[in-house]
Amino acid sequence: MPQVEARNPLKPAFPVPVWLEAIVATLVLLAGLVVHAFNLFYFPHYELDEGTYMSSAWAIVHGMITPYPYGYGHPPLGWIQIAAWIQLTGGFFTFGNALNSGRVLMLLFALGSSLLVYLSIRRLEGSRTTALLAMVIFSLSPLSIVYQRQVLLDNIGTFWLLLALYLLVISESRLLYIVLAAICFGISILSKEIFVLFIPAMIYGVWLHTTRFQRKFSLVAFIYTVISIGSSFVLMAVLKGELFPAGLLPWDHHPHLSMLDTFFQQAERGQNEGSFSVSWAAWTGGDLSTLFHCFHSLPSMQLRQFTLRAN
Repeated sequence: MPQVEARNPLKPAFPVPVWLEAIVATLVLLAGLVVHAFNLFYFPHYELDEGTYMSSAWAIVHGMITPYPYGYGHPPLGWIQIAAWIQLTGGFFTFGNALNSGRVLMLLFALGSSLLVYLSIRRLEGSRTTALLAMVIFSLSPLSIVYQRQVLLDNIGTFWLLLALYLLVISESRLLYIVLAAICFGISILSKEIFVLFIPAMIYGVWLHTTRFQRKFSLVAFIYTVISIGSSFVLMAVLKGELFPAGLLPWDHHPHLSMLDTFFQQAERGQNEGSFSVSWAAWTGGDLSTLFHCFHSLPSMQLRQFTLRAN
């Protein structure tokens, strides 16, 4: 057998007991838990997508994919996981209402993702400080505090993507870890299809964390597993006879939804949707102007307080 060496072995640093490192990491996780859990059910306000995904989870519990005809907008595995959580916790109203139950699940995904960020950076860099800083930024950034609370498929897919990355980082060219990473990555794609964009990065990760002797076999195993899992979404459309638009095939005359129709409709969306320039204009016209007025009025407020104290 060839000598297998870690691509990124832990670098020896000043000796820190394992228990102390665990305590510090746990404290940071608890801080993230407190920040994310505080006012969880009231901020941010409920969004339309949250209700859509919770209603889809309700449909899964009642033997359907969605409460309306399924149009292949997203793979269903994301709200299948939400439905499993609902079943485990005793129903949709365990935490007040359905959206609250979904947000508690997002809280767990956020904590798991934070821990995976710490473990991955700890392994890659060999630095406890860098790993803790990465976890703090990931957990406590304003962007995370807002969006990781909401019932979004992105939060579910992010957890599975980070788990796949962590399994690659610690694999040390072991096939079991590589296959498990491929399974987790496939789940992230089936949770939300946008994670298919990470395929090149994950393939590069497999190449980087395997030995030269096992690299080809590991790449084949990883790619085959990901394709096998990810293509089940397409297979479902084929089995239901809804892959191609109605009337395209000679024997297909009844009207029905189509995966390709949905794909083309999404591809034809306006250029302004998801545009950075539009988002920047909205931010500078809203939040930034509010901050400007706050700072502009700050000197006058301080002057008034000084006058009141003098009197």
